[in-house]
Amino acid sequence: MKNYTYIIKIIAYMQKATMVRCAGLLFMVITMSTGLLQAQSDTTKYTNTNQSDSIHPDIQKYGQPIDTTIIETAKKIFIFVEYEESLTIDRISLETGEQKRILDIGCEDCETNKEDTLKFRGHWSGIEYGLNDFVTPGYSFQRPDGYGYLDLNNWRSWKFTLNFAQNTTPIIDNHLALVSGLGTELNIYHFQNDNSIQTNAETGEIEERVLTDEYNVRKSKFNTIYLTAPLLLEAQFGKSENSKERFYINGGVIGGLRIAQAVKVVHGVDGKRNKLIERGKDLNLHRWRWGLTARMGYKDIMNIYATYYITPLFENDPGHELHPVSMGFRINF
Repeated sequence: MKNYTYIIKIIAYMQKATMVRCAGLLFMVITMSTGLLQAQSDTTKYTNTNQSDSIHPDIQKYGQPIDTTIIETAKKIFIFVEYEESLTIDRISLETGEQKRILDIGCEDCETNKEDTLKFRGHWSGIEYGLNDFVTPGYSFQRPDGYGYLDLNNWRSWKFTLNFAQNTTPIIDNHLALVSGLGTELNIYHFQNDNSIQTNAETGEIEERVLTDEYNVRKSKFNTIYLTAPLLLEAQFGKSENSKERFYINGGVIGGLRIAQAVKVVHGVDGKRNKLIERGKDLNLHRWRWGLTARMGYKDIMNIYATYYITPLFENDPGHELHPVSMGFRINF
Protein backbone atom coordinates (compact mmCIF):
# COMPACT_ATOMS: atom_id res chain seq x y z
CA MET A 1 0.00 0.00 0.00
CA LYS A 2 2.91 2.37 0.69
CA ASN A 3 4.04 2.04 -2.91
CA TYR A 4 0.67 3.27 -4.16
CA THR A 5 0.73 6.08 -1.60
CA TYR A 6 4.00 7.22 -3.08
CA ILE A 7 2.56 7.01 -6.58
CA ILE A 8 -0.21 9.38 -5.49
CA LYS A 9 2.48 11.74 -4.22
CA ILE A 10 4.14 11.60 -7.64
CA ILE A 11 0.91 12.48 -9.38
CA ALA A 12 0.68 15.60 -7.22
CA TYR A 13 3.92 16.79 -8.76
CA MET A 14 2.27 16.64 -12.18
CA GLN A 15 0.72 20.02 -11.43
CA LYS A 16 4.17 21.55 -11.74
CA ALA A 17 4.93 19.92 -15.13
CA THR A 18 3.82 20.78 -18.64
CA MET A 19 0.97 18.84 -20.30
CA VAL A 20 3.43 16.82 -22.35
CA ARG A 21 5.38 15.76 -19.28
CA CYS A 22 2.15 15.05 -17.42
CA ALA A 23 1.02 12.68 -20.15
CA GLY A 24 4.38 10.92 -20.08
CA LEU A 25 4.35 10.66 -16.31
CA LEU A 26 0.80 9.32 -16.25
CA PHE A 27 1.73 6.69 -18.81
CA MET A 28 4.77 5.75 -16.76
CA VAL A 29 2.74 5.50 -13.54
CA ILE A 30 0.18 3.24 -15.19
CA THR A 31 2.90 1.06 -16.68
CA MET A 32 4.76 0.86 -13.40
CA SER A 33 1.58 0.09 -11.45
CA THR A 34 0.92 -2.81 -13.80
CA GLY A 35 4.43 -4.05 -13.15
CA LEU A 36 3.87 -3.81 -9.41
CA LEU A 37 0.78 -5.97 -9.62
CA GLN A 38 2.78 -8.58 -11.49
CA ALA A 39 5.79 -8.44 -9.20
CA GLN A 40 4.68 -7.43 -5.73
CA SER A 41 7.02 -9.90 -4.12
CA ASP A 42 10.00 -8.13 -5.73
CA THR A 43 9.04 -4.66 -4.47
CA THR A 44 11.20 -3.00 -1.81
CA LYS A 45 11.07 0.49 -0.26
CA TYR A 46 13.96 2.44 1.21
CA THR A 47 13.57 5.91 2.74
CA ASN A 48 16.15 8.63 3.38
CA THR A 49 18.97 6.47 2.13
CA ASN A 50 22.29 7.05 0.43
CA GLN A 51 22.60 3.47 -0.78
CA SER A 52 22.57 4.38 -4.47
CA ASP A 53 25.65 6.07 -5.93
CA SER A 54 23.54 7.09 -8.92
CA ILE A 55 21.98 9.99 -7.00
CA HIS A 56 25.25 11.39 -5.57
CA PRO A 57 25.74 14.11 -8.25
CA ASP A 58 22.16 15.22 -7.69
CA ILE A 59 22.81 15.72 -3.95
CA GLN A 60 25.44 18.30 -4.84
CA LYS A 61 23.07 19.94 -7.31
CA TYR A 62 19.78 19.92 -5.38
CA GLY A 63 20.80 19.39 -1.76
CA GLN A 64 20.00 16.44 0.48
CA PRO A 65 16.95 14.39 -0.59
CA ILE A 66 13.86 14.36 1.59
CA ASP A 67 12.86 10.86 0.60
CA THR A 68 14.19 8.12 -1.66
CA THR A 69 12.20 5.17 -2.91
CA ILE A 70 13.48 2.24 -4.94
CA ILE A 71 10.95 0.04 -6.71
CA GLU A 72 12.09 -3.14 -8.40
CA THR A 73 10.02 -5.01 -10.97
CA ALA A 74 10.88 -8.08 -13.00
CA LYS A 75 13.14 -6.26 -15.48
CA LYS A 76 13.64 -2.71 -14.19
CA ILE A 77 14.49 -0.68 -11.09
CA PHE A 78 12.90 2.74 -10.59
CA ILE A 79 14.64 5.20 -8.24
CA PHE A 80 12.39 8.03 -6.99
CA VAL A 81 14.23 10.87 -5.22
CA GLU A 82 12.27 13.72 -3.64
CA TYR A 83 14.05 17.00 -2.88
CA GLU A 84 12.75 20.21 -1.33
CA GLU A 85 11.73 21.60 -4.73
CA SER A 86 12.29 18.72 -7.11
CA LEU A 87 11.45 15.16 -7.97
CA THR A 88 13.68 12.91 -10.08
CA ILE A 89 13.06 9.42 -11.41
CA ASP A 90 15.81 7.16 -12.75
CA ARG A 91 15.24 3.84 -14.50
CA ILE A 92 17.80 1.02 -14.46
CA SER A 93 17.52 -2.01 -16.72
CA LEU A 94 18.35 -5.25 -14.90
CA GLU A 95 19.19 -6.87 -18.24
CA THR A 96 21.71 -4.32 -19.56
CA GLY A 97 22.55 -2.22 -16.48
CA GLU A 98 21.70 0.94 -18.44
CA GLN A 99 20.54 3.86 -16.29
CA LYS A 100 18.39 6.70 -17.67
CA ARG A 101 16.85 9.81 -16.15
CA ILE A 102 13.18 9.68 -17.19
CA LEU A 103 11.78 12.61 -15.18
CA ASP A 104 13.09 15.77 -13.53
CA ILE A 105 10.46 18.32 -12.48
CA GLY A 106 9.68 21.01 -9.97
CA CYS A 107 13.05 22.63 -9.37
CA GLU A 108 13.67 25.87 -11.23
CA ASP A 109 17.41 25.59 -10.65
CA CYS A 110 17.73 22.01 -11.90
CA GLU A 111 20.05 21.53 -14.82
CA THR A 112 17.38 19.72 -16.84
CA ASN A 113 14.70 22.34 -16.19
CA LYS A 114 17.16 25.17 -16.74
CA GLU A 115 18.00 23.87 -20.20
CA ASP A 116 14.30 23.45 -20.90
CA THR A 117 13.41 27.05 -20.01
CA LEU A 118 16.46 28.75 -21.46
CA LYS A 119 16.18 27.21 -24.87
CA PHE A 120 13.86 28.74 -27.43
CA ARG A 121 10.44 27.07 -27.29
CA GLY A 122 8.15 27.81 -30.21
CA HIS A 123 4.39 28.28 -30.19
CA TRP A 124 2.61 25.75 -32.37
CA SER A 125 1.59 22.95 -30.01
CA GLY A 126 -1.65 23.62 -28.21
CA ILE A 127 -5.40 23.91 -28.66
CA GLU A 128 -6.99 26.51 -30.93
CA TYR A 129 -10.61 27.58 -31.21
CA GLY A 130 -11.85 30.08 -33.78
CA LEU A 131 -14.57 31.13 -36.20
CA ASN A 132 -14.71 30.07 -39.86
CA ASP A 133 -15.71 31.94 -43.01
CA PHE A 134 -14.90 32.20 -46.73
CA VAL A 135 -13.47 35.12 -48.70
CA THR A 136 -13.21 35.78 -52.43
CA PRO A 137 -9.84 36.34 -54.20
CA GLY A 138 -10.46 40.04 -53.55
CA TYR A 139 -10.71 39.34 -49.79
CA SER A 140 -14.42 40.08 -49.66
CA PHE A 141 -16.82 38.19 -47.42
CA GLN A 142 -19.63 38.73 -49.93
CA ARG A 143 -20.65 35.65 -51.93
CA PRO A 144 -20.70 35.80 -55.74
CA ASP A 145 -24.11 36.32 -57.33
CA GLY A 146 -26.19 33.16 -57.24
CA TYR A 147 -24.19 31.55 -54.46
CA GLY A 148 -26.00 32.84 -51.41
CA TYR A 149 -26.58 29.25 -50.33
CA LEU A 150 -22.95 29.28 -49.16
CA ASP A 151 -23.67 32.00 -46.59
CA LEU A 152 -22.62 30.84 -43.13
CA ASN A 153 -23.87 31.36 -39.64
CA ASN A 154 -20.46 32.50 -38.41
CA TRP A 155 -21.20 32.15 -34.69
CA ARG A 156 -21.91 28.46 -35.28
CA SER A 157 -19.16 27.88 -37.86
CA TRP A 158 -16.04 27.16 -35.90
CA LYS A 159 -12.66 25.50 -36.09
CA PHE A 160 -11.14 23.32 -33.38
CA THR A 161 -7.44 22.47 -33.73
CA LEU A 162 -5.26 20.13 -31.69
CA ASN A 163 -1.59 20.71 -32.49
CA PHE A 164 0.02 17.69 -30.86
CA ALA A 165 3.64 17.69 -32.11
CA GLN A 166 6.21 20.46 -32.32
CA ASN A 167 9.87 20.89 -33.23
CA THR A 168 11.83 24.10 -32.68
CA THR A 169 15.15 24.89 -34.39
CA PRO A 170 16.79 28.03 -32.86
CA ILE A 171 18.46 30.46 -35.24
CA ILE A 172 19.32 33.18 -32.72
CA ASP A 173 19.12 32.06 -29.09
CA ASN A 174 16.10 33.47 -27.23
CA HIS A 175 15.13 35.61 -30.23
CA LEU A 176 14.51 33.76 -33.50
CA ALA A 177 13.74 30.16 -34.51
CA LEU A 178 12.05 27.92 -37.06
CA VAL A 179 9.03 26.00 -35.77
CA SER A 180 7.38 22.96 -37.35
CA GLY A 181 5.01 20.24 -36.19
CA LEU A 182 1.79 18.34 -36.78
CA GLY A 183 -1.84 18.94 -35.89
CA THR A 184 -5.43 17.99 -36.64
CA GLU A 185 -8.05 20.52 -37.70
CA LEU A 186 -11.82 20.09 -37.44
CA ASN A 187 -13.90 22.61 -39.40
CA ILE A 188 -17.65 23.06 -39.07
CA TYR A 189 -19.44 25.21 -41.66
CA HIS A 190 -22.99 25.90 -40.53
CA PHE A 191 -25.24 27.23 -43.30
CA GLN A 192 -27.23 30.38 -42.71
CA ASN A 193 -30.13 29.14 -44.84
CA ASP A 194 -32.09 25.88 -44.81
CA ASN A 195 -30.10 24.20 -47.55
CA SER A 196 -27.18 21.86 -48.03
CA ILE A 197 -24.65 21.30 -50.84
CA GLN A 198 -23.94 18.53 -53.33
CA THR A 199 -21.75 17.87 -56.35
CA ASN A 200 -23.29 18.13 -59.80
CA ALA A 201 -23.04 14.68 -61.40
CA GLU A 202 -22.32 16.14 -64.85
CA THR A 203 -20.03 19.13 -64.22
CA GLY A 204 -18.43 18.01 -60.95
CA GLU A 205 -19.01 21.48 -59.50
CA ILE A 206 -20.58 22.19 -56.16
CA GLU A 207 -24.22 23.27 -56.16
CA GLU A 208 -27.10 23.93 -53.81
CA ARG A 209 -28.99 20.98 -52.44
CA VAL A 210 -32.56 22.11 -51.96
CA LEU A 211 -34.24 20.67 -48.90
CA THR A 212 -38.00 20.52 -49.38
CA ASP A 213 -40.50 21.64 -46.77
CA GLU A 214 -40.97 18.09 -45.58
CA TYR A 215 -37.52 18.26 -43.95
CA ASN A 216 -38.42 21.16 -41.61
CA VAL A 217 -34.72 21.93 -41.28
CA ARG A 218 -33.38 22.84 -37.85
CA LYS A 219 -29.73 23.09 -38.85
CA SER A 220 -27.60 22.17 -41.83
CA LYS A 221 -23.82 22.05 -42.06
CA PHE A 222 -20.81 20.26 -43.51
CA ASN A 223 -17.64 19.25 -41.69
CA THR A 224 -14.04 18.63 -42.73
CA ILE A 225 -11.03 17.17 -40.91
CA TYR A 226 -7.44 17.86 -42.00
CA LEU A 227 -4.02 16.75 -40.90
CA THR A 228 -1.89 19.91 -40.81
CA ALA A 229 1.84 20.73 -40.80
CA PRO A 230 3.35 24.25 -40.55
CA LEU A 231 6.72 25.86 -41.17
CA LEU A 232 6.89 29.04 -39.09
CA LEU A 233 9.47 31.72 -38.37
CA GLU A 234 9.06 32.87 -34.78
CA ALA A 235 10.50 35.88 -33.00
CA GLN A 236 10.42 36.41 -29.23
CA PHE A 237 10.99 39.66 -27.34
CA GLY A 238 11.72 40.37 -23.70
CA LYS A 239 14.46 40.20 -21.10
CA SER A 240 13.24 37.03 -19.39
CA GLU A 241 15.37 33.93 -19.88
CA ASN A 242 12.23 31.79 -19.84
CA SER A 243 10.62 31.59 -23.28
CA LYS A 244 7.20 31.28 -21.63
CA GLU A 245 7.61 34.77 -20.17
CA ARG A 246 8.38 36.54 -23.46
CA PHE A 247 6.13 38.14 -26.07
CA TYR A 248 6.10 36.10 -29.29
CA ILE A 249 4.96 36.43 -32.87
CA ASN A 250 5.30 33.87 -35.65
CA GLY A 251 4.11 33.36 -39.19
CA GLY A 252 4.64 31.15 -42.19
CA VAL A 253 3.03 28.52 -44.36
CA ILE A 254 0.72 25.69 -43.40
CA GLY A 255 -0.18 22.58 -45.37
CA GLY A 256 -3.21 20.35 -44.96
CA LEU A 257 -4.28 16.85 -46.00
CA ARG A 258 -8.03 16.21 -45.98
CA ILE A 259 -8.81 12.96 -44.15
CA ALA A 260 -12.59 13.23 -43.65
CA GLN A 261 -15.67 15.14 -44.80
CA ALA A 262 -19.41 14.90 -44.18
CA VAL A 263 -22.71 16.73 -44.58
CA LYS A 264 -25.27 16.77 -41.80
CA VAL A 265 -28.87 17.97 -41.70
CA VAL A 266 -30.98 17.93 -38.53
CA HIS A 267 -34.70 18.07 -39.26
CA GLY A 268 -37.98 17.01 -37.74
CA VAL A 269 -41.74 17.37 -37.67
CA ASP A 270 -44.12 17.29 -34.69
CA GLY A 271 -41.33 17.25 -32.14
CA LYS A 272 -39.45 14.40 -33.82
CA ARG A 273 -35.74 14.90 -34.37
CA ASN A 274 -34.08 13.20 -37.35
CA LYS A 275 -30.61 13.38 -38.81
CA LEU A 276 -29.40 13.11 -42.38
CA ILE A 277 -25.67 12.33 -42.27
CA GLU A 278 -23.58 11.47 -45.33
CA ARG A 279 -19.93 10.74 -44.57
CA GLY A 280 -17.33 10.44 -47.28
CA LYS A 281 -19.64 12.17 -49.75
CA ASP A 282 -17.86 13.84 -52.66
CA LEU A 283 -18.03 17.57 -51.99
CA ASN A 284 -15.50 18.60 -54.64
CA LEU A 285 -12.94 19.57 -51.98
CA HIS A 286 -9.20 19.71 -52.60
CA ARG A 287 -7.34 16.74 -51.18
CA TRP A 288 -4.30 18.88 -50.38
CA ARG A 289 -4.20 22.56 -49.53
CA TRP A 290 -1.78 25.19 -48.29
CA GLY A 291 -2.06 28.66 -46.84
CA LEU A 292 -0.63 31.32 -44.55
CA THR A 293 -0.88 31.33 -40.76
CA ALA A 294 0.28 33.53 -37.87
CA ARG A 295 0.24 33.53 -34.06
CA MET A 296 1.07 36.03 -31.38
CA GLY A 297 0.74 36.28 -27.64
CA TYR A 298 2.20 36.81 -24.20
CA LYS A 299 2.15 34.15 -21.49
CA ASP A 300 -1.41 32.83 -21.14
CA ILE A 301 -2.94 36.30 -21.07
CA MET A 302 -3.38 36.84 -24.81
CA ASN A 303 -2.81 34.20 -27.47
CA ILE A 304 -4.45 34.56 -30.87
CA TYR A 305 -4.06 33.02 -34.32
CA ALA A 306 -5.24 33.62 -37.89
CA THR A 307 -5.13 31.37 -40.97
CA TYR A 308 -5.86 32.04 -44.63
CA TYR A 309 -5.79 29.19 -47.15
CA ILE A 310 -4.52 30.17 -50.58
CA THR A 311 -5.88 26.92 -52.01
CA PRO A 312 -9.61 27.41 -52.76
CA LEU A 313 -12.07 25.32 -50.79
CA PHE A 314 -13.58 23.65 -53.86
CA GLU A 315 -11.46 21.99 -56.51
CA ASN A 316 -13.52 22.13 -59.73
CA ASP A 317 -15.20 25.44 -59.14
CA PRO A 318 -14.34 28.32 -61.54
CA GLY A 319 -17.64 30.09 -60.87
CA HIS A 320 -17.13 31.02 -57.23
CA GLU A 321 -13.62 30.70 -55.90
CA LEU A 322 -13.75 30.82 -52.12
CA HIS A 323 -10.85 30.65 -49.67
CA PRO A 324 -11.25 29.43 -46.06
CA VAL A 325 -10.22 31.85 -43.32
CA SER A 326 -10.24 31.47 -39.56
CA MET A 327 -9.33 33.54 -36.52
CA GLY A 328 -9.52 32.78 -32.83
CA PHE A 329 -7.79 32.04 -29.55
CA ARG A 330 -5.30 29.41 -28.48
CA ILE A 331 -4.01 27.67 -25.36
CA ASN A 332 -0.31 26.85 -25.49
CA PHE A 333 1.12 23.50 -24.40
